Amino acid sequence: MRERFSKVLSRDEVYLANHSLGRPLDQVAADVQEGIEAWLMGMDSAWNPWMAEFGRFERNIKSLINWPTEGAVVHKNSVGQGLRAVLNALPIPVRVVASATEFDSVDFILREYQKRGQVDVHWVEPSASESGVPKFTADDYLNAIVPGVGLVIISLVIFTTGQIVPNVDEIIAKAHSNGARVFLDTYHAAGVYPWSHPDADFVAGGCYKYLRGGPGACWLAIHSRNLSLETLDTGWFAKEDTFGFDKSGQRAKGGKGWWESTPAPLPLYQARSGLEFTLEIGVGEIRRQTLDHLQSLREGLARFGGFLPQIDSEWGGFALLPCDRADALVRSLKEQNVNVDARQGMVRFGPDILTTESDVARAIAALEMSTSLIG
Repeated sequence: MRERFSKVLSRDEVYLANHSLGRPLDQVAADVQEGIEAWLMGMDSAWNPWMAEFGRFERNIKSLINWPTEGAVVHKNSVGQGLRAVLNALPIPVRVVASATEFDSVDFILREYQKRGQVDVHWVEPSASESGVPKFTADDYLNAIVPGVGLVIISLVIFTTGQIVPNVDEIIAKAHSNGARVFLDTYHAAGVYPWSHPDADFVAGGCYKYLRGGPGACWLAIHSRNLSLETLDTGWFAKEDTFGFDKSGQRAKGGKGWWESTPAPLPLYQARSGLEFTLEIGVGEIRRQTLDHLQSLREGLARFGGFLPQIDSEWGGFALLPCDRADALVRSLKEQNVNVDARQGMVRFGPDILTTESDVARAIAALEMSTSLIG
């Protein structure tokens, strides 16, 4: 397996930032070249293989997230683009329930929409903690879902702490019983632990992290009951006859009606090998190996005050080291060729299936050299 990653593994570093930017396969270069060659050799006929690649991407994402056949998957350049499409399909103002710890892209969009009176957001705060790390309960969400709420946004894994939000199916059921739709952000979940929530209304995610596909290859999955919604985020590729150029042309039915203007095909070639590698290995096996590496990391981090969860399965794909000087510690570790990152006072250590026990040992040794920054 490691021979399929020879380029990234030739780097002299311990890479523990897979929760941020995943390590690509060597194959990614040939796949992107395939998409470029279609353009170089075919010019406008390149749209034939390019459109086939969109179909391939949709099928692979449906397999990855166990999405119902009758539902749709639409390529988006970002989760934020998918969220805007959903918000712009609902009557305004929309009453939204979202956590106070959404990733900045989702958070920033909601706050901008709120400024303009297009949404009214109830920000859910975590009511519990574990060893000082904030932790959500299902009741935090359930208590916020009342009649009049139009959209509930759930990040399956909280990006700051790695907590897996509990009882998501119960939250979805409560939302539906109150007439609300549910938008799942799976960016920190897809490809690193197995999950399935086929009754969600919308599921967004991307290939940048655990799927090893880089930026631009994201998706919005739409449940069949929502395909009749018409979003203002549209464009000529959402027309029934895209290339007919009929000014009175109709919007397409189904998933195609959620397309926008001219889409970018190359990110899908870029993401192909990582996505298909994940499907080949299986998310369950990836999860098993990730937990093994996380256990080793957490045992090593414990001596520095690292977070040791009581129940490992309640947390996603990275380990935490709370640190008052988190950014300085990250810089120190990177100077020692240990690549990690930090968010809001938490240094994050994200292994993957390429991580070795030697990598873990090097990371812990680098921490020993930086103890003055930990506190």
